[in-house]
Amino acid sequence: VDYTLFADHLLAGDSLLDSAHVAAAMWADIQQEIASRFHEKLIGETAQLDSAAVDSLYAAGNFRLIHHIAYDVQPDAAPDIRAAKRRVAEDTRAKLTSGVLTWAQASEASDDAESRSREGDLGVIERGEMTERVENAAFALAPGEISPVTETPRGYDILFRPPLADVRAEFKDGVEARIEQQFDSTYLQKLPERWDLRVRSGIGPAVREVGRDPV
Repeated sequence: VDYTLFADHLLAGDSLLDSAHVAAAMWADIQQEIASRFHEKLIGETAQLDSAAVDSLYAAGNFRLIHHIAYDVQPDAAPDIRAAKRRVAEDTRAKLTSGVLTWAQASEASDDAESRSREGDLGVIERGEMTERVENAAFALAPGEISPVTETPRGYDILFRPPLADVRAEFKDGVEARIEQQFDSTYLQKLPERWDLRVRSGIGPAVREVGRDPV
């Protein structure tokens, strides 16, 4: 139908390429572009980290880029099965710290399929995002250090905090994304007060009308 209507307009001498037709057809993309430009203007330099800032944030340690190797144990597993799994984890850690295995090699045996292809990369984390034991182990690590075998709700973990030189670009991108998220959250929370927003009575029908005709 669209092509037939388009052909009819072409035959009538109307290409439909005037700005009004284009804007109507592309309104969703235009609206997103306007929003993206406004967002970039708001963010400005807030989330842009220079090299010195990256060094400082990595050293401060409030943001951590952590890799892990997971050894899963079923919650109802017998004690001997749990103990055997822990021995495997301890053996792997011993080989890592002695140089027999590289982290890349050891991470191939991780039971975390989602992160295994990334050498166990969990990305940039902050406090309050992991279980207490894992968090304490992660935030005790110096750059380049490997944690003791740590018990988790799903089994056992070995954690690794890579040196900054190995993950500078990923760490920078991860921290910038988090700064941007925090900025967005704060900005949105302040809007009702800044604009003196109130919820009017009978707003439901108006919202439904907007849903039917958003433009």
